[in-house]
Amino acid sequence: MVGRLLFVHGAGGFVDDAELAHGLAGALRLELRMPELSDTAMGFEDWAEPVRQHLDRLGPD
Repeated sequence: MVGRLLFVHGAGGFVDDAELAHGLAGALRLELRMPELSDTAMGFEDWAEPVRQHLDRLGPD
């Protein structure tokens, strides 16, 4: 089984943080999961719900 990395980018940083996320995942030999979070709706639930969904998909491993 391949390990997975869930990378949560900074506010408005999906594009800017992509190089860092890919480099980190590559160095650690992990499959990258990097959801694109809203750069306009930045309330807690606006980001928490997509992160929860990705965590659920990752499963317990």
